[in-house]
Amino acid sequence: MNTLPYIPLDEELNLNICLLVILTHSLSKNKNDIWILNKNKAQIFMYLIKNPSRLEDVMTLTGKKNVSIDMSETYTIKSLSLNVDILFETAKINTLLKKLALMGGLSVKKNDDTTYFSLTDQGEKIYNELDSEYFRSIKNYTKSLEKIKSLSSSKLNSILNEVFKVSK
Repeated sequence: MNTLPYIPLDEELNLNICLLVILTHSLSKNKNDIWILNKNKAQIFMYLIKNPSRLEDVMTLTGKKNVSIDMSETYTIKSLSLNVDILFETAKINTLLKKLALMGGLSVKKNDDTTYFSLTDQGEKIYNELDSEYFRSIKNYTKSLEKIKSLSSSKLNSILNEVFKVSK
């Protein structure tokens, strides 16, 4: 008897590309239109939008006002676990970035040995098509992240380390 493979939702490629499109749309540039989203920040932001309870903790630690997060999103087994694999597995974020670039949705700029990302017009078109209830909630989370998007990767990592210390 053949069984169908089980793919955890967190690992589904197309869903993760959609999440990357949403966060790139909102977090790739600062208010002066300077590109600020690099691979490390994309990885951190992906983790935070997949873990709203951690997003809430980060916003509290930074003293920034958080958007309303439904309790059903913050008090789940997944949200209470400390699975931080996505923060350390660069192969996943690399795959997502490459796939989005191959779709014509990602623009890349290199500056001072750092690579920055933004959406192309095609990427913006994809973003505008993401209008289900789930994607609207993800877009809502990025509103919180917009308040901390200019922090450096090292500062964001430092804040996450504080969140993990408190969570233990």
